[in-house]
Amino acid sequence: MVQVLRLPPLAGLMDDPDVGTTDDARMLDRYRRAGHTLPPLPMSIGDPYLLGGALPAGLAAYEQQAPQYLAGYSRTPAGLPEARRSIAADTVRSERLDRHASPGEDFDLHLTSGTGTRGIMGDFARHLLDADGDGRTPAVLCAYPTWDYAGVFEPLGYEMAYWPLRAEHAWIPDPADIERALATLDADPSRRLALVVVNTQHNPTGAIWPESVLATLFEAATARAAGILLDDAYRRVVTDDADEVCAPAALLGYFARADAPERARRRWCRVESFGKVFTCDDWGIGTVMAHPKTLRAIARHTIQWAFPRGARRQWAMARWLADPACARYLAGLRAALGHHRSLWAKSLVGLGWPRELTAAGTTTPYFLVAVPPAFRTRPDGVDAWRRDLLERTGLLFSHASITIDGTDAGVPFLRAYLGGGEDVVVEAIRRLEDAGIRYH
Repeated sequence: MVQVLRLPPLAGLMDDPDVGTTDDARMLDRYRRAGHTLPPLPMSIGDPYLLGGALPAGLAAYEQQAPQYLAGYSRTPAGLPEARRSIAADTVRSERLDRHASPGEDFDLHLTSGTGTRGIMGDFARHLLDADGDGRTPAVLCAYPTWDYAGVFEPLGYEMAYWPLRAEHAWIPDPADIERALATLDADPSRRLALVVVNTQHNPTGAIWPESVLATLFEAATARAAGILLDDAYRRVVTDDADEVCAPAALLGYFARADAPERARRRWCRVESFGKVFTCDDWGIGTVMAHPKTLRAIARHTIQWAFPRGARRQWAMARWLADPACARYLAGLRAALGHHRSLWAKSLVGLGWPRELTAAGTTTPYFLVAVPPAFRTRPDGVDAWRRDLLERTGLLFSHASITIDGTDAGVPFLRAYLGGGEDVVVEAIRRLEDAGIRYH
């Protein structure tokens, strides 16, 4: 018996004159209007749509209970004080950040809302531009494939400098690739390394970067007076049996051991988004951690274009994170995502994908699917296979590296979002099998 997915109507999210502003929207709109019988499954950038848009029940209850007087603007860019203190204490305790540093002296934590962690990344980059500048073009060192860091930093005047991640290495970084990218940058008199991105629970590969890789990146940034951005959006969904690597603890430990100048100890920022983990992307809820002086500088940028708000949701999130039901929810989510990744990898191997190209990873709800050889030899092969998959199966995957306009086809992989229910994952596999999709 074929299972029928029960999803909210996609038309409710798409019937708008501006549907053509993103590549995903254009493709889905064409698919819908062509009269295909299979309903589309947009398994691309992380759609809570695939879960019916449901918040965890406990978080939704706390949102309903939040005092209405918190619905206006906030008086502090650091976030609702009681919520900030609660989440900060939980973060320090759970990540053991006080082993090598003192909270309030070496680092502190603020809450985000509305602008989200993406906006905070931009504000940190603006802060670095204010502090630096010698006529050379600032460059951001980043792994590839990647999240849309270019969409944050390039509009501010930065250029991206990438080093590659390789499927045959199970997506674990090779320090030699990092060193080659650094040597290229160092040899260019028109550019300077301004920022190093560290995405330890890596989006989209699902691999966890070992501390030796983090040390290489920390040393590269410190030696060149560059800033360090720690992006920890998926730290809460690392598979329970995996080796957990805590980026801020590693950085603070590095500073405790290294003879780094005082200025370097203020040139870092860590962001953690709650959006994907708790299916509340539209809240813009997350945290930003940095040296206290850096946090104040970031806040000055933020408040210039987005007056603080979102206190009701910060109130709700703080209570939800302290609730034992949240720990149970996260345990279930970690188990489910690990199962989805394993199921997906096993199914791809059954359809002919080489095992060395199907590393399941130990974190994030994403999986990179290698483009078949018949398409890889074509100039537009990645885009062509993406369109072919949608037409034949109704499955919409994204490019391996996310970009707003969808034009980045430089990596011969597509990104599949596996964060929906198991019924969605099973249905996607069934569609691939029924359509005769094979690697060769």
